[in-house]
Amino acid sequence: MNPLAALFAGPEGLDDYRALIPQLGKLLAPGGIAIFEIGAGQAEAVSALAESHGFSAELRRDLANRPRALVLR
Repeated sequence: MNPLAALFAGPEGLDDYRALIPQLGKLLAPGGIAIFEIGAGQAEAVSALAESHGFSAELRRDLANRPRALVLR
C-alpha cells in the first residue's frame, strides 16, 4: 500500500468507510458494535452509508460537543 493512501480517503473523505462498512456483517460477532471516528461534516453521510447496510448509527460527541464518532450496531 502506498503510504500516502493512508492520508487520503477520496474527494469526500468517505472511501475508507465505503470499503469497511459493507464488510462489518462478516467481521462483527452477533450483537457486536463498530465505532468509527468521523471528520467534520461526515456524520450524515457515514450514518446513511451504515443504515443502507442494515446498521443503526448513534452519534457521539467529543468534549467540545463536536460530532466525533459513530457507534454502529
